[in-house]
Amino acid sequence: KLDAFNMKFDAWSDVGAFTCFVDRVGVYQLRAFQECSYGPLARAMPLMLSEEQLHLNFGLSVLRRMVQEGPKYAGSRAEAQRAVEKWYPRALDMFGHSNSDTSRRAIEYGLKRWTNEEARERYIAEVTGLVSGIGLSLPSPDFDRHVQ
Repeated sequence: KLDAFNMKFDAWSDVGAFTCFVDRVGVYQLRAFQECSYGPLARAMPLMLSEEQLHLNFGLSVLRRMVQEGPKYAGSRAEAQRAVEKWYPRALDMFGHSNSDTSRRAIEYGLKRWTNEEARERYIAEVTGLVSGIGLSLPSPDFDRHVQ
């Protein structure tokens, strides 16, 4: 069970953080299959990736506006930070177990480009810059994790 899809949305900040973090994991999952040895899947990737990009921009924009405009927009910096701390760990969990045999086999068969942990590390590097760029901070990658 993926916790991210079973958690309650309490505020607009949840929509922004979910879209920014969880949808971004989806992009990483798609990118992992971008050069897939299975032609139909590889050919479908460009359209799927371009569509997902719209979600990512929306989520980051919500969080940025909460930080910059506060209650005038739809919340506050504190609410945005709480949402980051709620959804970021769930997003990291979505990459799966670090030492997954299934992930390794998918790489061996030419289906995936990265292990779960490699994809998670790329993701962490990207979102660290994005989140600090809007004046928020990420918790430790081990904070409140359910899947290691």
